[in-house]
Amino acid sequence: MKIRKKLSATMIACLALAGLSCGGDAPKNAPAADGAAALPPAEAAAPPAVPGGEAPAANSSPLTDTGHAGRWAWHDDGTLSVIEIRQVDGTYQFRWTLGTQDGSRRVDADWGTSEEFVAGEKAADYRFTVSQSPDTEHLLIECQATSVESDTTLQFKDRLEVADGGLILLSRMIEKDGKPTPEGEQNVRRFTKIADPQ
Repeated sequence: MKIRKKLSATMIACLALAGLSCGGDAPKNAPAADGAAALPPAEAAAPPAVPGGEAPAANSSPLTDTGHAGRWAWHDDGTLSVIEIRQVDGTYQFRWTLGTQDGSRRVDADWGTSEEFVAGEKAADYRFTVSQSPDTEHLLIECQATSVESDTTLQFKDRLEVADGGLILLSRMIEKDGKPTPEGEQNVRRFTKIADPQ
């Protein structure tokens, strides 16, 4: 079935945070060399709109180093993936949205949960849990992704690392279904900051 094939590709290709770090085309162990994935905040071509929101606009005021908090975007081949991180009472919260220019795939989100739609049909539910690495300043994002069609659940853990003076966020898959991902197999996705926290 077409949706199952698409969903399988989605769940396998982008479930480490549902498109954050393990996209099939994301280079492995590429800390900062993915020029196509970088989305300069003021110079990017118009990315697709995010369902339930707007395409990230160029920020008129200079962006600052606010750690993990803020809005971050990855844009390539007609797909825009946006993550937002905020701190509420000392606790980090996370949400992820995605949109394609042709409208074939979208992810709607609230804090801690997302729903994916493929060709207009609901394909998957995502739940995110945020914690801070005990030995570093990095955030750890755990994702449980459940296929609507097969009721299969996959689990991933990503480590989010702030780089380049607070303007880049690297998302690195470190665990899949409870098993550590070997360092040579960790996909890295590079997000560019598009907004400071509100």
